[in-house]
Amino acid sequence: MTPYQKANLNLIAKSISELHFEEILKVQEHFFIEAKTHQFSLHLQSGVRYEFQAKKTIWDTLKIYPTSLKRFPLLNDAKFDTKLFAAQFFLDAQKEMAITDITLAHFLEEMHNTLYSEEKIIRKIANLSISNFHTQNIDDLQFYLSGHPKILLNKGRLGFGASALKHFSPEEEQSIQFFWLLIHRDLFLKSHTTDELKIEENYFYN
Repeated sequence: MTPYQKANLNLIAKSISELHFEEILKVQEHFFIEAKTHQFSLHLQSGVRYEFQAKKTIWDTLKIYPTSLKRFPLLNDAKFDTKLFAAQFFLDAQKEMAITDITLAHFLEEMHNTLYSEEKIIRKIANLSISNFHTQNIDDLQFYLSGHPKILLNKGRLGFGASALKHFSPEEEQSIQFFWLLIHRDLFLKSHTTDELKIEENYFYN
């Protein structure tokens, strides 16, 4: 499996879990006595269904195993897609998510940016061991983190091209020099009342 395929599976698994928790998607649980993990299915209005294995956390969320995900193009179809893509999942679930075509187009743009950066992180950590992480300081560990666990498209970064991402994204491990702008107090213009201004002056100058 390529890093890009893994990034897609991870995003689909995360999306189903979060959208199910927010009660946007309705996931069905199936019990099989011999199975060591719980089986789940997701039936969408588009006629597509997804099946996967997962376990429930103490918060009643689903920890989905990405490699167990299967997409069935039609509800009664026994054949499943061997390769899954996050873009196709969001197209399949558009009605449940209640988003318009134009909103979905912008959404997919952020999704591709997220996958682009997520793939880089997956490549970076592929050959790292626990001992490698153990020796890293807290700041360097930020370079390997996948980002916010609840926000689906946590690396959307609209307006960033490949060059901007190379220079300013955390996964590239580049140092950034921030510019500071100093403004003298006398240049501030305030629109507060006189009483409010006195309160602020006491706060800043005392």
